[in-house]
Amino acid sequence: MRIGIDFDGTIADTTATKIRYALDVFGESITPVETFGLAGRGRLGDQRYVEMVQAAHRGWTHHAPPMPGALEAMRRLAAAHDLYVVTARNEDEVGPARQWLREFAVPAVEIVHTAGASKVDACRDLDVALMLDDLPTVLGELVGAGIGGALLETPYNRDLERHERLHLVPSWEHFVALAERLGAPPAVR
Repeated sequence: MRIGIDFDGTIADTTATKIRYALDVFGESITPVETFGLAGRGRLGDQRYVEMVQAAHRGWTHHAPPMPGALEAMRRLAAAHDLYVVTARNEDEVGPARQWLREFAVPAVEIVHTAGASKVDACRDLDVALMLDDLPTVLGELVGAGIGGALLETPYNRDLERHERLHLVPSWEHFVALAERLGAPPAVR
């Protein structure tokens, strides 16, 4: 099976990077929820919020630790599936992500960026059967287009609206189990 996996907040813990950036650069101690969307903009203001996100996607990417369980899970998945990193990062932001993936020896076939556009076309082009992401809106589009979606639950996405056909996975270990279940050949009867 071909599996798509988001980078920020799914493989790399860019939430931790944003928290560190806000503290080191702005002197602000923010929560995981405040690293994302309206809560972040409300706390930091638009200009500082955008600066923090851009830093996390550019020069500060190397500060991002792996998400708990991500590297081992991806190695296990790569033994039976083709893994593609599908990120919404822009062209000038994908280089640091590629470098991070090389440094951590992530077993992905390819990294594809959509420059902020929908991931539907990229997943279709790659023939992705299942996509893991941390944003329910992204996955809602994919599920609506007939691509399987799994939401890695995080503190900042727990209260966001979700598509009813999303697979909810509280950890990478749960995602591995889901991929194994969905990727298993049909039982012979």
